[in-house]
Amino acid sequence: MTKFAAKSVNTKIPVQLNENEFEQFILPYLSMPIRGPEYKIGYWKVFNYILKFLYPGMQCKQLPIEKNANGDPEIHHTVIFKQYGK
Repeated sequence: MTKFAAKSVNTKIPVQLNENEFEQFILPYLSMPIRGPEYKIGYWKVFNYILKFLYPGMQCKQLPIEKNANGDPEIHHTVIFKQYGK
Protein backbone atom coordinates (compact mmCIF):
# COMPACT_ATOMS: atom_id res chain seq x y z
CA MET A 1 0.00 0.00 0.00
CA THR A 2 1.46 3.34 -1.01
CA LYS A 3 1.21 6.39 1.15
CA PHE A 4 0.94 9.81 -0.32
CA ALA A 5 2.99 12.71 0.92
CA ALA A 6 1.21 15.09 3.23
CA LYS A 7 -0.33 18.06 1.50
CA SER A 8 1.71 21.19 1.81
CA VAL A 9 0.05 24.27 3.17
CA ASN A 10 -0.26 26.84 0.43
CA THR A 11 -0.03 30.45 1.40
CA LYS A 12 -1.45 33.05 -0.90
CA ILE A 13 0.80 35.58 -2.55
CA PRO A 14 0.00 39.05 -1.19
CA VAL A 15 -1.48 41.32 -3.80
CA GLN A 16 -1.53 44.40 -1.63
CA LEU A 17 0.21 45.53 1.55
CA ASN A 18 -0.76 48.36 3.84
CA GLU A 19 1.80 51.00 4.80
CA ASN A 20 2.70 49.40 8.15
CA GLU A 21 3.30 45.96 6.60
CA PHE A 22 5.44 47.52 3.88
CA GLU A 23 7.58 49.45 6.38
CA GLN A 24 8.00 46.38 8.58
CA PHE A 25 8.68 43.64 6.01
CA ILE A 26 9.82 45.24 2.73
CA LEU A 27 11.38 48.67 3.32
CA PRO A 28 14.37 47.45 5.41
CA TYR A 29 15.50 45.30 2.46
CA LEU A 30 15.24 47.96 -0.26
CA SER A 31 18.14 50.09 -1.36
CA MET A 32 16.88 53.64 -1.19
CA PRO A 33 18.02 56.34 -3.62
CA ILE A 34 20.65 58.75 -2.34
CA ARG A 35 19.45 61.69 -4.39
CA GLY A 36 16.47 62.67 -6.42
CA PRO A 37 12.88 63.38 -5.44
CA GLU A 38 10.81 61.05 -3.30
CA TYR A 39 7.46 59.82 -4.54
CA LYS A 40 4.58 62.02 -3.47
CA ILE A 41 2.36 58.98 -3.07
CA GLY A 42 4.84 56.95 -1.02
CA TYR A 43 7.04 53.99 -1.79
CA TRP A 44 4.48 51.52 -0.47
CA LYS A 45 1.91 52.54 -3.09
CA VAL A 46 4.46 52.12 -5.88
CA PHE A 47 5.26 48.67 -4.47
CA ASN A 48 1.54 47.81 -4.45
CA TYR A 49 1.26 48.86 -8.09
CA ILE A 50 4.18 46.55 -8.93
CA LEU A 51 2.39 43.70 -7.12
CA LYS A 52 -0.78 44.44 -9.12
CA PHE A 53 1.34 44.45 -12.28
CA LEU A 54 2.99 41.09 -11.51
CA TYR A 55 0.15 39.07 -10.02
CA PRO A 56 -2.36 38.99 -12.89
CA GLY A 57 0.33 39.38 -15.56
CA MET A 58 -1.08 42.52 -17.09
CA GLN A 59 0.75 45.29 -18.90
CA CYS A 60 1.64 48.48 -17.08
CA LYS A 61 -0.67 50.48 -19.34
CA GLN A 62 -3.62 48.44 -18.09
CA LEU A 63 -3.03 49.06 -14.37
CA PRO A 64 -5.97 50.62 -12.55
CA ILE A 65 -4.13 53.72 -11.28
CA GLU A 66 -6.00 55.83 -8.75
CA LYS A 67 -6.79 59.47 -9.50
CA ASN A 68 -5.64 62.42 -7.38
CA ALA A 69 -7.84 65.34 -6.30
CA ASN A 70 -7.55 66.98 -9.74
CA GLY A 71 -8.71 63.83 -11.53
CA ASP A 72 -5.27 63.07 -12.94
CA PRO A 73 -3.54 59.71 -12.40
CA GLU A 74 -1.44 59.82 -9.22
CA ILE A 75 1.54 58.22 -11.03
CA HIS A 76 2.36 57.44 -14.64
CA HIS A 77 2.55 53.78 -15.65
CA THR A 78 6.09 54.18 -17.03
CA VAL A 79 7.37 55.11 -13.55
CA ILE A 80 6.04 51.83 -12.21
CA PHE A 81 7.70 49.91 -15.03
CA LYS A 82 11.04 51.69 -14.45
CA GLN A 83 10.94 50.87 -10.72
CA TYR A 84 10.11 47.25 -11.50
CA GLY A 85 13.19 47.06 -13.73
CA LYS A 86 15.59 48.27 -11.01
